[in-house]
Amino acid sequence: MEFIAPLLETSENDWDKVVGTNLKGTYLMSRAALMVMARTGGGVIINNASDAGLRGIKLNAAYSSSKAGVIHLTRSIALDYGGQGVRCNCICPGCIRTPLCERFNAEVGARKGKSGQAALKEFVEANIPAKRVGEPEEVASLVLFLCSPEASYINGAIIPVDGGLTAGM
Repeated sequence: MEFIAPLLETSENDWDKVVGTNLKGTYLMSRAALMVMARTGGGVIINNASDAGLRGIKLNAAYSSSKAGVIHLTRSIALDYGGQGVRCNCICPGCIRTPLCERFNAEVGARKGKSGQAALKEFVEANIPAKRVGEPEEVASLVLFLCSPEASYINGAIIPVDGGLTAGM
C-alpha cells in the first residue's frame, strides 16, 4: 500500500485500504460497542485519530482524510448517544515513538534523500514546541483518564497529544 503519497500518486485501491482501515474500522468498532452500551446503560468509546486529522499534511491525502473522518464520527456519536450514558472522545496523537512514526519518517526521508531519523529530527526541531517525540505511555495515560469517572463530563472532545504541534496551526 502506498501510505505516503500525494493524491495523484494514491491509487483508488490504496485510498480504499487506508479509508477502510482507519474510518470504516472505527465505524465498525464504535457501532459494535454502541450496540452493547445502549443495552447496558452506557460506556466510554475512545477513538484514535491523529494530528493528521486536525491539519493538512503533505504526502498524506488518504490518511489525513480518514483521520478527519474519525474526528467527525466521534462528534456525531457524542451528540447522538450522550443522553444514553455513552461518552465518546477522540485522541489525536502526533509524533509518538511507534513503528508507524518510524515508517512514516523513513518514507518521507527517502523522498527527500535523507534518513528517517534525519527527517524526524528536522521536523521536530521546526514544528514541535516540546522539541521531542512523545512516548506511547503519554498517550495511554490520557486514554485511562478519559475512561475514568474523573472524566465523566468530557464528551465529544478532540484532544491532541502532540507536544504543541497543532497549537499554532
